[in-house]
Amino acid sequence: MAKGFKDEKGKFRPTEKKKIRDVSDDDIEITNNVNVDEDALEEFARGKAKMEFEHGNYLTQQIFKFDNAPEDLKEKILEKNRYINLDSDYWADYDGIIYDKKTNIADYDVFKNYSKKYYDIERGQYIQFPDLEIKDDKKLLKMLGLPESILKKVTDIGFNSERENNTKIIFRDLLSNEIDADGTYDDYTKYIDDDYKSEMLTKKQFEELQRATEKWDDLMHDAWVNLRDNYEYQYTDEAVKETIEANDYDFDEDGNLV
Repeated sequence: MAKGFKDEKGKFRPTEKKKIRDVSDDDIEITNNVNVDEDALEEFARGKAKMEFEHGNYLTQQIFKFDNAPEDLKEKILEKNRYINLDSDYWADYDGIIYDKKTNIADYDVFKNYSKKYYDIERGQYIQFPDLEIKDDKKLLKMLGLPESILKKVTDIGFNSERENNTKIIFRDLLSNEIDADGTYDDYTKYIDDDYKSEMLTKKQFEELQRATEKWDDLMHDAWVNLRDNYEYQYTDEAVKETIEANDYDFDEDGNLV
């Protein structure tokens, strides 16, 4: 495989490509010991063959662009390069993986440091954003279906990524109590002293935060599905062909990169 790097869109960009040197009079001396096929030289000069020296003969091997290859060779090329887009994790490095269709708000609108992620798209089936930070509170509230007034009763919004689980969102009230998405309002209030009742959440606010937590969990699941679908797309015929053509690769008659 040619050496190179993936760009920000996940395309493979070669930095070094095998070069077939030009044939000069010094390279080829037609004697009794060296045989040169004139038709082969013409194919070489037109860039449709590569030339190798073997056992006193210059041999040519035909090279193909994907579009000009016969159909059976195209199939070989696709199969031999099936995972060309998956030789690194660049395929997972893209914006918009956290996205809410209802509000049309994405990760780049709301967060900082959302590019770093841990994931398992097979057995574990999770996605984590360990360095996630909020840059726009209001857009996050809108994404989660929360009123801006809730900020008067919430002292902190954070995230927790632990073990092999999706990143969780954590809401804390003015008393630093973590809102339990599965708990009841009675459970929330029973340990709060009367002196602090004015600072606790109303039942409506408590339930709004529970629904927002559920919405966040749905967004994380959707992000994982988004990532999985993109991974599976990378080894489709369409994606492999797109990369091959974008890089202008050459192939031999066996479907190998040259």
